[in-house]
Amino acid sequence: MVKLVLVVLCLLWLVPTLGIVVTSFRTVDAANSSGWWTVITSPLDLTQYTIDNYRQAWTGGMADSFFNSVAVTLPAIVIPILLAGFAAYAFAFMQFPGRDLLFRSSWPCWWCPIRWPWPRCCASTATST
Repeated sequence: MVKLVLVVLCLLWLVPTLGIVVTSFRTVDAANSSGWWTVITSPLDLTQYTIDNYRQAWTGGMADSFFNSVAVTLPAIVIPILLAGFAAYAFAFMQFPGRDLLFRSSWPCWWCPIRWPWPRCCASTATST
């Protein structure tokens, strides 16, 4: 019974997202004159759908913004993961002087986000902005 209630709640939670997606494929006139749920009455009527909204967004500058986001996001994800993998390998399989001290001193970096300055991260009265 609990699982059924959770499934129903999850489906209800997705209704606004479904409305946004359906509206994004409708013409401006159709979106302004009727609700997105009117599509349910005749879902196979392809004249009510359009991709002009996406075409206009893509040619209106969204493509540049998308590629800028990819150019920032990929290195921000790949570089720390590679460095963490190399460090994990070194800590797990290599013996070197100061290994335990270095490992134990690195633990605050695990719970502090990368962009927080170190003194603010460790200060007891610091507030996030």
